[in-house]
Amino acid sequence: MTGLLALVFSSVLFVTEPCTTEKVGKVIMTTDKAAPLVLRIASGAKFRLYGQDFVNPRLWRAGENLSICRTGKLPGDVEVTNLTRHEALAAIEVTSRISPKGPIQVLAGPSFESLLKETRVLCPNSRVRWATPGVFLEFEEELLAKKTSEERRRVDSMPGRSCENRDGASCPTGRILDQLERAGMMHKVAEAVCARGTGEWQ
Repeated sequence: MTGLLALVFSSVLFVTEPCTTEKVGKVIMTTDKAAPLVLRIASGAKFRLYGQDFVNPRLWRAGENLSICRTGKLPGDVEVTNLTRHEALAAIEVTSRISPKGPIQVLAGPSFESLLKETRVLCPNSRVRWATPGVFLEFEEELLAKKTSEERRRVDSMPGRSCENRDGASCPTGRILDQLERAGMMHKVAEAVCARGTGEWQ
């Protein structure tokens, strides 16, 4: 009986394991204007990559080690981590029977990865991984508006990336998040993200 229970338990673990280890095959440029880069892994499966502000997957080379984790938030939705380079990107499996539309641009970068680490613990069902820069910038501005003047001054005093000659919301969104992290407020940001529940961030 004990042996049978152990077998059943190990089988459940195998079925529900969300991550697999793979290797880079090739990164392909396609004509898709929203997300032109597709990763083909060594086994042949393909994943359309999103959120490349700070990661350039075109530099990924065949044979580099990958971890592919299914988030379960959208059909075919995965997080692809290049273990060789310590870089992570959101992706959607191209071969999925259901092909949901991914956002035109999603957030990426070190401070956003720090936020994701926090939310994976506090609210793993949050869909903030798919946040678009414009929506997240509104969230940041609302969050800062609730802070005390002293807290806002502390955030403003933190160094941030230069957004000179940069159009769109991506750069200022990342700059504010960088400053919030350097001000020691990332846990508070994660709590505010979790308070929004499991709704869309697009």
